[in-house]
Amino acid sequence: NFFDNYNQIRDKVIHKLLDIPKGSLILSSASSLSNIVGHRIFQIRKDITFLDVGTSINDLLSLDKITRSYHVTYFSKGLKPFLRKLRPSFYIRW
Repeated sequence: NFFDNYNQIRDKVIHKLLDIPKGSLILSSASSLSNIVGHRIFQIRKDITFLDVGTSINDLLSLDKITRSYHVTYFSKGLKPFLRKLRPSFYIRW
């Protein structure tokens, strides 16, 4: 639980990541912190690829598969979920 020191932790993580080698790949699973850090890294170092793997690794950690609303689409079976997979309505763009 880092919420008491959120700003300090965020800045420390960003500072460390800015020093990684050119063209690096960052895999992150840090909830909302991933969004903030990913955006800041992208603003400063466009040579770094930042992937928020987040809940996509739930099954590897033996967690429930459906923990987010968009999981319902991807883990549901039938024609309607299949059609939604072809045209997702959720995108994150920076």
